Amino acid sequence: MVEYNATCAVGNFKIVVDRFLRNATDGIIPTSKAGWLHRLVYDLKRKTTIKVPKPDDVNDLFEDVPAENDLVTNEQFDIYTILDEANREAGRLVLDLKTDKHSKRLDNVLKRTRELQRIRGKIDDLEQMKEMFREEVRVDDRRVVEIWVEERSLEGPRNI
Repeated sequence: MVEYNATCAVGNFKIVVDRFLRNATDGIIPTSKAGWLHRLVYDLKRKTTIKVPKPDDVNDLFEDVPAENDLVTNEQFDIYTILDEANREAGRLVLDLKTDKHSKRLDNVLKRTRELQRIRGKIDDLEQMKEMFREEVRVDDRRVVEIWVEERSLEGPRNI
């Protein structure tokens, strides 16, 4: 139990907060499902692949050395309950990868504007078809980044 004593212009007052756990055997069903999570959520994921060239000094000619080794990094950003919001955030990540958002040069600003229009059009089409965003961006000759939205089902007692 928490108590709080305070004084105001009229006089003194006391606030008492009394908390207790609900008995699990009551079996009272909530009157509303407001605030509950939906069963389907959308994960925003990113996969970064960096190609590492093979070493030039191979001692054994009969040894199988792959031409390139791939360093793969998988990341999960956020979970969204609305597909359109997840698609728009994935589009923002792609836009930031393809363009320099801090540059004030006219060619960079125009490139960012054209790319933003292309991504908005793609997201609007995806919203009408109720599909998920997926795009692969080649950052440079060695690094490739893939960003996508993935649907997932929640398991738990309080999902709809």
